Amino acid sequence: MVYEHLWLILAIIAVSASLGYYVLRTTPVLYSSKGLLMAEIDSVRILTEIKSLESEERVASHEVLNTIAATVTRSEVLQLVAAKIKDQPMIKQWSTNAISTNEIARILAAKCNASVRRQSRFIEVSAIDADPELARFVAQEVMEQFMIYEMKRRQGAGRGATNFLSEEAEILKKQVAETDSQLAAFLRTNSISVKESDDSVSAELRDLNNRLFEIRANRMAIEADWENIKKLASEPEKLLTFPSVVQLPNVASIRQQLLDKESENAQLELRYREKHPKMIEARRAFQSLQNALHAEVANAPKGVEIGLKKLQLAEQQLASQIKTQEVKLAEVEALRMIYSRLKTSADHNRELYESVLKRSGELRISMNDMGRADAKHKVSIFEDAVAPRVPFQPNAKKTMGIALMAGFGLSFGLVYLLQMMDQTLKSIDQAEQVFGVPVLGAIPKSAETSGHDDRLVISKNPDSHAAEGFRTLRAAVGLLGREEERKVTLFTSAVPAEGKTFCSSNYALSIAQSGKRTVLVDFDLRRPSVGKTFDIPATQEGVSDCLLGKVRYDQVMVPTENPHLFIISAGTLVPNPSELIASAHTREFLEELRNAFDHVVVDNAPVTAVSDTLMIVRMVDTVCLVTKAAKTPLRVIGRSIELIRRTGVHPSGLILNFISKNKGAGYKYYYYSDKNYAGGYGQEKRKEARG
Repeated sequence: MVYEHLWLILAIIAVSASLGYYVLRTTPVLYSSKGLLMAEIDSVRILTEIKSLESEERVASHEVLNTIAATVTRSEVLQLVAAKIKDQPMIKQWSTNAISTNEIARILAAKCNASVRRQSRFIEVSAIDADPELARFVAQEVMEQFMIYEMKRRQGAGRGATNFLSEEAEILKKQVAETDSQLAAFLRTNSISVKESDDSVSAELRDLNNRLFEIRANRMAIEADWENIKKLASEPEKLLTFPSVVQLPNVASIRQQLLDKESENAQLELRYREKHPKMIEARRAFQSLQNALHAEVANAPKGVEIGLKKLQLAEQQLASQIKTQEVKLAEVEALRMIYSRLKTSADHNRELYESVLKRSGELRISMNDMGRADAKHKVSIFEDAVAPRVPFQPNAKKTMGIALMAGFGLSFGLVYLLQMMDQTLKSIDQAEQVFGVPVLGAIPKSAETSGHDDRLVISKNPDSHAAEGFRTLRAAVGLLGREEERKVTLFTSAVPAEGKTFCSSNYALSIAQSGKRTVLVDFDLRRPSVGKTFDIPATQEGVSDCLLGKVRYDQVMVPTENPHLFIISAGTLVPNPSELIASAHTREFLEELRNAFDHVVVDNAPVTAVSDTLMIVRMVDTVCLVTKAAKTPLRVIGRSIELIRRTGVHPSGLILNFISKNKGAGYKYYYYSDKNYAGGYGQEKRKEARG
C-alpha cells in the first residue's frame, strides 16, 4: 500500500516542508526577555477560627499566585508603565508618529505576559520585541511599576474593607430586626403550638382511618353474604352457615345457651335415667332454645340488612370526618411551613450579622498589628530582566518538525483512507479469501503489455514476466483435470476492458507452443477483438457464418506463425447474436472443434454486459473469469460469479490481469519476478539455448 502511493506520500511531505520553510521565511524575528518575581505567602493567621484552613493552604497559595500573575499585566499597571516610558527614544521604533499613553498601554498588553512557574512561587514576567534591548527594558519596567501599584493598593485596602464591613453590618442589623418582628407577629396570630397541633391532627386522622378500614371490612364481609342470605331466607338451617347471621347478637346468644344446655344435659344423663323428671325438663328446655334459635334465624335476614345499613351510614360519616381532618391538617402544615421559613430567615440573618461583626473586629485588630494588616503575601523582584541573545521566534527545529510530522500524518492518513475506500481486488490472497474461487494465474503489469503491437507477449517477449505468467496459467489449468476432460476453455470477464482477449490469445499461443493443435475462437459477436490481435481482416468469415450454416469451421480458420495455432474470428456481424448463440448449432459447432483440435480456447463477451456467455458456459469444460487488478469493483466480480453459478456451472478460477508486481500474492508468489528466475540464464543465454 505504501509503495503504491509513495509518490503521494512524498508529494504531501514536500508540500508540508515547503509550507514550514515559508513560515520560517515570513515569520518576523522576535526576542523575549524574562524577569522573575517571587511571592511569599504569609504563614501568620489572624482568623484562627476559620475551619479547614490548613487543608486548603496549598489551593489558596496557588490561587494567590495566579491572582498576582493576572495583576501584573492589568491595564492599571500597563498605564503606569506607559506613562514612565512614553518619552524614551526606543519607543519610537513602534511608530514614526507620536503615540499616546493609552496606545502604548495597548501595545504593551500584546507584548507582555506573566505566568506562574510550575512547582514554585516564582512568577515569570516576559516581554517580546524585535529589539532585544527594548524587550529587556519593557519587562523590567513592568515588574517595577507592578511593585509600585501593589504598594498603593495595599495602603487603601484596609480602610476600604473596614468601611465595607460596617455598611454590611448596618444592612444586616435592619434585616435581623425585620425578620424577628415578622416571626413574633406570626406567633401572636397563631397562638397554638404548630408542632403540637400537627401531631394531634395527624393522630386523630390516623385513628379515623383505622376505624374506617375496620368498618369497611365488616361491611364488605356482610355484602359478600347478603345476596345468598336473601335467597335462603326460607331455609333457616342453611342460614347458620353464614358468618353474618351467626354473628347477630340474638343468634349468637341463643347458640351459646344451646351449647351450655347441651353440656348440662350431658351431665344429667350420667346421673339420671331417660324418663326422670329432670331429664324430661332438660330436654324440654333444650327444645325450647332450638325453637327460639329457629325463630331468630328466620328473622336473621332483616337483622343482617339493618346491620349492613348501619355500617354503610357509619362508613359515610367517617369518610366525611376524614376529609374534614385532612383539610385541617393541610392548614396546619401550611402554618408550619410559614413558621419554618420565617424562623430560617431570621436565624440566617442573625448568623450573617454576627459573622460580619466578628470579621470587622478582627480586621481592626489586624490593622493595629504594626502594619501587618494587608500583608497576606509579599512580592519582590527576584531576578532582573536581561537582554536575550537569540530570538525565540521563529524556531526552525520546532517549525520544521511540526511541518514534517504533519506531512507524514496527513499522507499516511490519506493513503489509509484511499485504501479503505478501494473496493477492488489487489492480490491473489484477497481474491481467494473473498470469493472462495482459486486464482489460476496472475499476469503482472509491465512495459511489454502496454502497447497493441506487443499484445502477444508469449511469442514476442518470451522472457518477460507477463509471458511467464501465461506459462504458469497454462500449468494451473492443466492441473484442473485430465486433458481429455479439459479440452474447451472459455475466457470471459465481469465488464468490458478487463483484458480477456489479451489473456485468451496469449493462453492459446502458450498451449500451441507446447505442441498441441489449438484453435482460438472469438465468440464475442458484439465487440470482437481477436481478429485485431492477429491482424485478421474484418471481412473474414468466422463464427457467426458457421452458426448460420453458410460455411464450415475448416473453411474460415486462419493459420498463424505458430503451426499449431489457428484462429476463427467472430465473422460477419449479426443483429441477433444472443439468439444465434442460443441455437443448437452452437453446441454442434463446439463439438466439431473439440473433435478436430487438441485444445479449444473460446473468447466470449463480459458476463454482466450481455447474456451471451451464460448461454455457452454449460458447453465448455473450463470457465476462466478475467478481472483487472485494482480496477474492477468487488461487487461486480461477485455478481459475475453468482450469475455463472446460477447456470449450474462453477467458475474454474480467476485470472488477475495487469497486477502490480509489488503486490503479488502476499507470499512471494511471483518467484519468477526475481532476477535469478525471470532472467534465468539471462536473455542472451536463453536465445542461445533456443538455437
